[in-house]
Amino acid sequence: MTTPYSMGEFVAQLTPLFVAARRVWMFMHTSPDLDAVGAHLGVAAWIRHLNPTCQMRLGGADRPRDNLLSVAAAVDPQLYQHIDPADVAFAPGDVVVLVDVADLRRTSHQSTVTVPAEVPVVVIDHHRVTCDATVHYIDASYQSASALVYDLLVLAEVPFTQAHFRGLIMGVLGDSGFFRFYDQRLPASLAMIQQFCANYGEAAYYDLVDVLERNRPVSDYIVQGAYLRNLVISERFAYSTLSLADVAAMQLADDVVSGVNGAGLLRNIGSTEFVFVVKESSPGHYRSSWRTCAGARTSVRAIVAPHGGGGHESAAGYAFAAPSMEAAVAHLLACIEAVAATA
Repeated sequence: MTTPYSMGEFVAQLTPLFVAARRVWMFMHTSPDLDAVGAHLGVAAWIRHLNPTCQMRLGGADRPRDNLLSVAAAVDPQLYQHIDPADVAFAPGDVVVLVDVADLRRTSHQSTVTVPAEVPVVVIDHHRVTCDATVHYIDASYQSASALVYDLLVLAEVPFTQAHFRGLIMGVLGDSGFFRFYDQRLPASLAMIQQFCANYGEAAYYDLVDVLERNRPVSDYIVQGAYLRNLVISERFAYSTLSLADVAAMQLADDVVSGVNGAGLLRNIGSTEFVFVVKESSPGHYRSSWRTCAGARTSVRAIVAPHGGGGHESAAGYAFAAPSMEAAVAHLLACIEAVAATA
C-alpha cells in the first residue's frame, strides 16, 4: 500500500506526537541491516529536535553488527539498548516508532508483543505492506527507508548533524547494494551522496564506506564459505541453505551469522535472474531471503507474497514452518513454479 495522504500531512500528524512524548521506543526488524539502523538514526534527529528532554531508545530482538553500532554511537552513545519489545511495559506517554518495518511482531522473536491502545504506533516504510498503525507513511517509490526519512527531515526543516547524515547514508548504501542494484529509484539515492560530499567532503564519505564495507571480521568469510558450500545454481536462479547444524559447526555467535547477507553474496554469481537463501532459525522454522539480479524480469516479492512473505520487487523475505530443510527448499521451489505457471 502507499499512504493516501501527502508527506506534508504526515509531518503535521507526527509533530504533536513527538512533542508530547514522554518516552519514544524505536524498534528495528529482526536481523537489522544498514537501512534499519540508518533510517532510525535519522528519525532520532527529528525526535530530539521536537522534544529535547524525552527518553529515547533504539532496540529490537537482534543486536546489530558492531560496525553499524559504531555509527549509531556517534549520534548518541546511549541510544541503542538491546531491548526486545516483548519485554517492555508500555505506558501512557509512550510512542512506538517503526522504520523499515510495518509490523511490530517482526521486531521480536517472542509471540507476546502487545502495545496498549492508548500508545500510538508510528510506521515509516518503503515496502509494499499493509499497515494499521496510528500514524504511518508508506511509499515504495523509495529505494530505502533512509532516503524516505531524509526527504521527511528536509520537508519538516529538521536540523541534523553529520553523525545523523552518516546514518542515513549508511542506509542508502545498504539498500542500494553500494549502488550495485540499479533501478529507477537510484537517482534520489545518488543525490543524497552528492549532498553529503558537498557538506562534509569526499573523505568523510570514504571513511564511512570503510567502516561499513571493508572492515569485516574473519567470521564473515566463515559464514560466506558455509553458504557457498551449499550453493545450487540453475539456469534461472541460484540458492543456498544454512541449517542449524551448519551454524553449530561454525561456532559463531548468532548475531555474527545473522549479520552476513547470504542473498547479497549470491546476487553476483553467474547469470541468474534471482537468488534466495533459506536459513533454519529454529527446529522446524525457516527464513528465506530473496534478491533479484541484473536484468531480472521476475519480482521476488511476487514469489513470496501469496504465502505471507513481503518486501519489494528486488528484495523480499518469507518465514515459514517445514519438517526439514529438504521440505523447506521443496516448498520454495514450488512457490517459484507457481509464479511461473501464472506468468
